[in-house]
Amino acid sequence: DKEGADGIDLASTMDELAPDAVVLMFSTADDAATIGRCLKGGADDFISKQSDKGELSLRIIHSYKLARLKSTAAPQPDSKPTGTSKFTGTTMRTIAKRIPLMIDSAISAVHVMGESGTGKEVVADLFQATLGSRTPFVKVNCGAIAPNLLESELFGHVKGAFTGATSDKKGYFETATGGWIFLDELGTLPPNAQVALLRVLDNQELVKVGSSRAIPIHVRVISATNVNVSKLVDKGDFRRDLW
Repeated sequence: DKEGADGIDLASTMDELAPDAVVLMFSTADDAATIGRCLKGGADDFISKQSDKGELSLRIIHSYKLARLKSTAAPQPDSKPTGTSKFTGTTMRTIAKRIPLMIDSAISAVHVMGESGTGKEVVADLFQATLGSRTPFVKVNCGAIAPNLLESELFGHVKGAFTGATSDKKGYFETATGGWIFLDELGTLPPNAQVALLRVLDNQELVKVGSSRAIPIHVRVISATNVNVSKLVDKGDFRRDLW
């Protein structure tokens, strides 16, 4: 009802009054400045009126997925905090908005930072729920694996690579090919595993422990840590090129 209000003002109002609603903005003006104003103003997605029917249908389908995510992330009126996540409902809804856009983009790696208990694994669960059961999604807690076994667990090994390697083993990355892998506690990776991970991210291929043959894979990565990786880089404990 505001005089002179435009669609962006309405999107902002909708985000406040009905946070679970999905707001799609349509406009003939599809320049970067207009799109940025719409998204910053509270819209979940922007669609140019010049879009064809195929793109329009795809965006609407995505809006239904986002609506389900928002509903899942929103706190229920009678629910009590469980202590498993310190994210507020508003923060989680904001994150939920971005996940489908990241999945459909060319982004190959996403990093989630936060102290223990803030809900980093909840974000990974939202990714997994959005992807669905047809897309591989592998969770790995790097801090729970002995450093001397980490490379073997992540990238696999061949028979005879070390004492006890009685057969070839597929690692977590090879299992996740075609999908996503969640690397929790990334800051605990030892130097040798950092080198191997950088090779995977750069070349989309891995070399199993004890082998010289490169195996092509296609994996996208979500990582998380409760430590300040930038400080680890400054101390020389984490590779700058990997970070």
